[in-house]
Amino acid sequence: LKPHMPSGSGSRGSVVIGTVEGDIHDIGKNLVALLLYSNGYAVHDLGNNVAPEDFVAAAGQYDADVVALSALLTTTMENMEHTIEAFSSAGLRDQVKIIIGGAPVTQEYADESLREVELVTTEVENWDSYDTVFIGYPIWWGIAAWPVNTFIEANDFTGKTVIPFCTSASSGLGESGELLAELAGTGNWKEGMRFRSRVSQEDVAAWVESLGL
Repeated sequence: LKPHMPSGSGSRGSVVIGTVEGDIHDIGKNLVALLLYSNGYAVHDLGNNVAPEDFVAAAGQYDADVVALSALLTTTMENMEHTIEAFSSAGLRDQVKIIIGGAPVTQEYADESLREVELVTTEVENWDSYDTVFIGYPIWWGIAAWPVNTFIEANDFTGKTVIPFCTSASSGLGESGELLAELAGTGNWKEGMRFRSRVSQEDVAAWVESLGL
């Protein structure tokens, strides 16, 4: 398509774009680069698996007005933050606009103040009668979905065995269980389990049985 599109004259500004370190996905990034190019921006595409220092160097080399960071994997999204930190360390953070994008990226990821979610209830009937508690959640960017935090903070896990588990198509359990245990401050927290998105009932039953509860 590019030969048939208006050239990027650069009259609207200079953009450095790339997929962050550790991530090799680039279809979405390529489409954004093409759209920017066709709308008058000078686009400097660094490709994929781009280290933070390479973004910083390119921004200086091309006198970038905007740096665009892409990621498809939740496991590589943290490298967006590392890249932004690299700009701050280089004293360039206030000189360039940084935009982020990709399938797992949301406004809540960019702005933690939007993560406060009010639960319908945090209470469990006959809570004191339970000796074992399973805490299940989807993994969001390597941590438990943040509404879970509200439930954890609202309950006392003293004397209870707590077993975290999560579902994810790609991300691992990470440190989510340890972070929840730290947040709770009470309870005997065990190592958790990550299940694939289409886990079978048999696999779940086998895992529960292996716990020896």
